[in-house]
Amino acid sequence: MDRPGRQSPSPERQSGAQLHDPPASGQGLGPIKNKEQLLKDQIAVYLPAYLVTFLLPLLCLALMLEILVISFWNIYCA
Repeated sequence: MDRPGRQSPSPERQSGAQLHDPPASGQGLGPIKNKEQLLKDQIAVYLPAYLVTFLLPLLCLALMLEILVISFWNIYCA
C-alpha cells in the first residue's frame, strides 16, 4: 500500500519525469554571490535575537533556582 508523502512511488507507478529527468542541481533558486558575507550579516542580525529569546530566560531560571536554594538553605539548615 502506497503512503502519500512518505516515499517515491514504485518504478512501475512513476511518471516519465520522475524516471528520466535529472535531479535538481541543489542550488535552490540560484547561485548565491558573497555567501560568506551574507552568512556574517545574518549572524549579526539573528544572534542578538537568539541571545534574548533563548539564553535570557535560561539565565532567569538559573537565578530563580539559586534564590530558591539559598532560601531553602536559610530556612532549613540555619
